[in-house]
Amino acid sequence: MGIGELQQRLELPRPTLYRMLAALEQKGLLSWFGDPRRYRLGHKVLELSRSWQRSFDLVEISQPVLERLWQACDETVMLFVPNPPHGRMLVHEIRSSKPLNYSRPIGYVAPLTIGAAGKVMLAFASDDEVRRACEGLTDNERRKLQTDIQRVRKDRYFAASGEVLAGAMSVAAPLFGHDAEVLGAVAVVGPEMRMNGAVRERLLPQLIQATQEISRAAGYAGA
Repeated sequence: MGIGELQQRLELPRPTLYRMLAALEQKGLLSWFGDPRRYRLGHKVLELSRSWQRSFDLVEISQPVLERLWQACDETVMLFVPNPPHGRMLVHEIRSSKPLNYSRPIGYVAPLTIGAAGKVMLAFASDDEVRRACEGLTDNERRKLQTDIQRVRKDRYFAASGEVLAGAMSVAAPLFGHDAEVLGAVAVVGPEMRMNGAVRERLLPQLIQATQEISRAAGYAGA
């Protein structure tokens, strides 16, 4: 942008704007080119972005959102992150206060090929990752997984019943980072008898909203 555009957007006096631009240029956050002079982002912005990526804690930024989701449904809410090469790890959980509930210890690891959380993460992985994760599956298991992956890519969520724990149902949606990579998944888990169709219909918008909010906080700019 040129000075005129910047001044119009920022509504700053021109001397103040020039001082700010000079300071940002000195720090490598801006550079200029052309005549009349125009400004663009400098090389230090990439370094700043990488520093932010290293410093942010997914559990920390997710916690208040997950608390609100839990208060709305009072079923167990779980946060999973990738656990290479082909797994996922539970890093945060808010357990349901109801007498019958499902819970796992922090650090619990499961494959990406079973359960709602695993499948929503695998669905947005690379084709090579999907292929490697499918190694060792039977033909029937591979066909079912491919069908489930296509459904996730269309719906942006998945519901699974009894895939990890008998009698348990989970509904999960993926989390994305600033360059659209999969950061993890949020899952709501409860007994099948409570997680019926009507309950899932009420829960789903809250789950989607929660994952979108966390993804935005992690730098995701997509829809």
